Amino acid sequence: MGFIYKIYCKDSNIKDFYIGKTQEIKCRMSQHKSACIRNNTNSYLYKFINLYGGWNNWDYEIIQEVTNKKIDLGDIENEYLLIYKPTLNTQQPTLEFGIKKDYNQTIKKKKVICKCGDEYWDTEFIKHKKICMWKVGRDEINKLKTELNRTIQISCYCGAIVCKGSLTRHLRSNKHLKLTP
Repeated sequence: MGFIYKIYCKDSNIKDFYIGKTQEIKCRMSQHKSACIRNNTNSYLYKFINLYGGWNNWDYEIIQEVTNKKIDLGDIENEYLLIYKPTLNTQQPTLEFGIKKDYNQTIKKKKVICKCGDEYWDTEFIKHKKICMWKVGRDEINKLKTELNRTIQISCYCGAIVCKGSLTRHLRSNKHLKLTP
């Protein structure tokens, strides 16, 4: 079971509000209250609450109670964020209506677009950025190219097997010149 809730100011002149999700509503409200009282966070929500009367001037209401455990609370919260556009939420909604989430999104992966234009899931992007010229310095690129050239073996028409990186040197060598007509 879970809850979608709204935190709002008791002063009707203040229209700003926050929408959140939780499994345990009383525990979550206690966390919000504690963060406001401690006042040692950089959260926009808590600074705003403290600016307008502190936690005692604010209240919450349950917008929806979700009893089906198969339903993702995050999806429901995102729908409310898209509909009501709360002003105190700093996290933007992550899905739009009519777009079905695929498997990678349900396990909380996100797509990343590299400067080279390729699109990767965040776990694949970590591997990609190690070799991408937009993310790696020129020295590292040259080192990777050198390692690659040392590992690629080429058969010369003279019969010798040489690394790709040393092919030019081999073509000028005495051994190659003697074995070629």
